[in-house]
Amino acid sequence: MRTLPTLILSAALAAPAPAALAQSPAESIASAYGVEHWDRIDRVDFTFHVELPGGKVVDRDWSWEPEGSGGRVTLRPGTDEELSFHTSDAAEPGTDVFEAQKNFVNDSYWLAFPFQLVWSDPAVSEPVEAEAPISGDVTRKVTAAWPAAGGFTPGDAYDLFLSEDGRIVEWSFRRGGGEEGRPATWTHEQTAAGVTFATEHAGPEGSGFVLSFPRLRVWADGADEPTALRGDR
Repeated sequence: MRTLPTLILSAALAAPAPAALAQSPAESIASAYGVEHWDRIDRVDFTFHVELPGGKVVDRDWSWEPEGSGGRVTLRPGTDEELSFHTSDAAEPGTDVFEAQKNFVNDSYWLAFPFQLVWSDPAVSEPVEAEAPISGDVTRKVTAAWPAAGGFTPGDAYDLFLSEDGRIVEWSFRRGGGEEGRPATWTHEQTAAGVTFATEHAGPEGSGFVLSFPRLRVWADGADEPTALRGDR
């Protein structure tokens, strides 16, 4: 004859395991790019390159030693104009460090935006069916909107158009959460240490907007040598 504790234990072992908690839209997108592997990344060197309407071209070289979403950053590494700072450093508006921090937020958002959905505090909507603004393809759309106060660009919103595998194929940036969007593609994915980066973006044909990461090197798992995803192969 089995005792009461034995019966309880048997019932517990026979009970089905609880279903895994469903991921939120933000978690699902971040996971599609490998956010769970981000802590393997020791350093990322990258060149941010953008061509703007009117012919203006901007290039910035960065070296980033991540600590979560922040960390130690160097602008123009290895040059006479090298400038290093930590993302948590307080800087006065108008100083070189303040401007560098502002530019790094912009450039690293383009590089690692999917992870910002879980690193920072946007409100992310549930997906709905929607037409991508450039390709016209039917996709799933979610909107990520940041708080109206705080940060360098408060209130910004991004409409994200997702593929079947949950990755971004296009987005539309809306400054301050306004109605007018600036769409761009998300292409040329590259992966290192389980983390995926979209390395090329372009606006609609004739817009004059092209953004890319022509140099992207990743050190991970304590390796002495980087994985060269773009440039320096």
